[in-house]
Amino acid sequence: MLELAKDKGLKVFPQGYTKAVEDVFNEREKIFKTKETSCGGHHLPLPLYLEALPAIYQGKHEDILKHKREDGSLFHSPSATACAFMITGDGDCKQYLEAMVQRCGHGENFCWFMRDKQMLLHMEKNYQDFLEAMYAVYRATHLMFLGEPELENAKIFSKKILQKGLPGEDLKDSTSALSDLQKEIEHELKHPWLARMDHLEHRMYIERSKGYNLWIGRSSSCRLTCPDDIILLATKTFMTRQSVYRTELNELKRWSRDTGLANMGFGREKTTYCYFVATTPVSHPLDSEARKIVAKCAILVTVADDFFDEHGSLDELQRLNEAVQRWEGEGLSGHGRVIFDALDDLVCDVALKIFNQQGYDRKTLLQDIREMKDGKLNMVPLYMKENPGASIEDSIACIKKELETHKMHLLEIIMTDGYREVPKEWKLLHLCALKGFQMLFNNFNAFDSPTALLQNINMAIYEPLVMRKKNH
Repeated sequence: MLELAKDKGLKVFPQGYTKAVEDVFNEREKIFKTKETSCGGHHLPLPLYLEALPAIYQGKHEDILKHKREDGSLFHSPSATACAFMITGDGDCKQYLEAMVQRCGHGENFCWFMRDKQMLLHMEKNYQDFLEAMYAVYRATHLMFLGEPELENAKIFSKKILQKGLPGEDLKDSTSALSDLQKEIEHELKHPWLARMDHLEHRMYIERSKGYNLWIGRSSSCRLTCPDDIILLATKTFMTRQSVYRTELNELKRWSRDTGLANMGFGREKTTYCYFVATTPVSHPLDSEARKIVAKCAILVTVADDFFDEHGSLDELQRLNEAVQRWEGEGLSGHGRVIFDALDDLVCDVALKIFNQQGYDRKTLLQDIREMKDGKLNMVPLYMKENPGASIEDSIACIKKELETHKMHLLEIIMTDGYREVPKEWKLLHLCALKGFQMLFNNFNAFDSPTALLQNINMAIYEPLVMRKKNH
């Protein structure tokens, strides 16, 4: 990047920083020389990364082409081969690239093998040789959008190969029996990407950073090592975030007590659960105020849901509903009054924050509050009412398919640049909500379980991250 900036005449560093720039280039020189003389073992030849190398390190034509494979490619890598062709003009490289384009239509398709039955049979028979490739394919299918049926087939096939690569049931509980790649595969199959909490994923990889032997890319595996100061920085960053989370959670618990929501005497007290879901799903967390607002909304909705479902009388529910519609709590008492006052307090607090930041009042956009129910229990009877001949099983299957379609559409909006009218902050908020709900209801209703999330909450917020020192 510095070389490109220099070539364009851009002054990246102010005067007086020449020494710092020289140190960067000298350090890079050492790395390249080390790689050039250490191509055995876990070290890979530099031309493998040809497209990323500065021109000075691209070498002579013969040095590049000596790594050419029988099919005309460099390391079977389209990007490295394309760069080699641009540098050398080699005809074999050109033929490889043309064949790649013809085979894949309008570009490289990473699951072209799904159209080759002989290839699929070969991969199933020799599954051990394809675990890394299938691991990469399976991970890629997490970002599957609408209209990509080939990806769905690739997901099913790659999952089948990965499952064959894991040890039998008698060895699954023995961590020492698993290779590093098998640990990754087991984690990948057990925890769907959208159901993972990024904060806990960071912890797991920090803990694994010492002596972890895995590299998933265009090359074979090699040992992943990190300097101690990088590990120390990651550990301190994680624990600083934990400290912030503990402070905010204590503040939320006070709010729940002060508003009376924590002392209703019925239903689910889920302050900690709600904050955990609002905090840990995404790698770039929402800011402090947004986290607390999302958690407060979730806490209030949970209490109101239980009040409507289990505790409130018909008269109490009607009074609360009318009070919300006119936005006036007069005439309410008991639990209905507590819920309305907490809602009014929350809305006013959010409106004031928005007014201070943006200069206008968003309260006018709040039209009504509808009763919150569990979607599956409501949607199934509605579907059966519109489709009298459908069974419960057919209705559930149809609704699941519809939800999966909407999930993929939402994921496409969040992860692509094609929806520029949606601000990035809104996309992040929706991704946080999507991952949170996937985590809570992926396999069962973890939200209503008193213990299902306790270990994850403890690891995310309370349990210190202690790294053992390496033995020299």
